[in-house]
Amino acid sequence: MPAADREKIEKILKYEAVFYNNLFNTTKNDTLTVKVNLYGSNAAYHNAQGSSSKALHRTYGFYSPATDQCYVLKNSSYTATIIHEASHFFLQHNLPNNSRFLTEGIAEFFETLDVDDTGQIVFSQQEYRVKMVKSISQGLSFKLSDYLYVPDQQWGEKDQTQNLYSIAYSVVYYLMKKNPSILKQMLIYMQEGQSFEKAIEYSYGGYKNFESEYTYYYRKGGTKYY
Repeated sequence: MPAADREKIEKILKYEAVFYNNLFNTTKNDTLTVKVNLYGSNAAYHNAQGSSSKALHRTYGFYSPATDQCYVLKNSSYTATIIHEASHFFLQHNLPNNSRFLTEGIAEFFETLDVDDTGQIVFSQQEYRVKMVKSISQGLSFKLSDYLYVPDQQWGEKDQTQNLYSIAYSVVYYLMKKNPSILKQMLIYMQEGQSFEKAIEYSYGGYKNFESEYTYYYRKGGTKYY
């Protein structure tokens, strides 16, 4: 791994650790070590992927709760994949057995983190996912709740994967843009055993309010709030 890539990844992972510390009112993430297995060939990566049937799989990387390690194929976007999978690692250590929808949404959000020319951590909007959500949300039958509890196996089905990842990302992005403290309060409720939907209801001031305002935001292209 080039020194510049390693420096960037380490900087962002430190940011992730601080972020999770703030979300969960802890300092334990400072002492966690993210273990990444980086593969230079498709064959080696797919062999590792095949032996981890319970992992959260992505095309180019996954995190395995069983080994508590990340597995990543080295390609043109491998730094973003490492950051994505590291988010699964941190969330597992703070909120075990969490919602697949939540874990993928937060990981997709972290995947957009980068280091600018001044050395600051910045994040950008995944425009293609926002466009996809805008299109999906235009349907009169669209209900966010239909996506919250989709079984794990459906996340790997080609005809659903992009929609599911986009919707999950869009919820986290919306909350981070609107008020990050809402997401923090949600996670506290989830630590106490509340469902993802109930956590939104209690943190946002009503689930229906959230779904209505979220849908309005994306129907307007991810730029306008109520």
